[in-house]
Amino acid sequence: MRTDFFSRELTFGDFEAIDSLDLIRKAYPILLEKSKVKPSFLDAILAREIEYPTGLPTVPFGVAIPHGNTEHVIEPCMMLIRPRHPVKFHEMGNDANVIYAHFIVLMCLKEEKSQIGTLSRLMELFMNSEFMNALLGCKDAAEIFELFYSSF
Repeated sequence: MRTDFFSRELTFGDFEAIDSLDLIRKAYPILLEKSKVKPSFLDAILAREIEYPTGLPTVPFGVAIPHGNTEHVIEPCMMLIRPRHPVKFHEMGNDANVIYAHFIVLMCLKEEKSQIGTLSRLMELFMNSEFMNALLGCKDAAEIFELFYSSF
């Protein structure tokens, strides 16, 4: 599996956001400034998150994997975000339920094929209690980056 999607500069350990849409709106300028996404990315990912929510009720804490369509991505990457406080997302497949995500992976991939494989690997990690406990114990963004880089 590719690890070049991860970078230390796109890993955050204390990100401030009140809900899923706020988090995406605050992440977007960072991705745009680093030439990872096109200006069309913001509207596309917000519309997708509203129509197809990405919160997952994983144990011991919820996660979310917002992602947009590949046509709005310039350079593939994944933004790793541990928010200061859990962020409200609607549950994938059941938007009547609310998930408070303690960790978010904002995926920006250029190929549908790689998106499916990457989502599958993320799900494996988020279902692994050893990985989740290690993620919970990371002290800062540097440790989060190292954990993902070494586990992916």
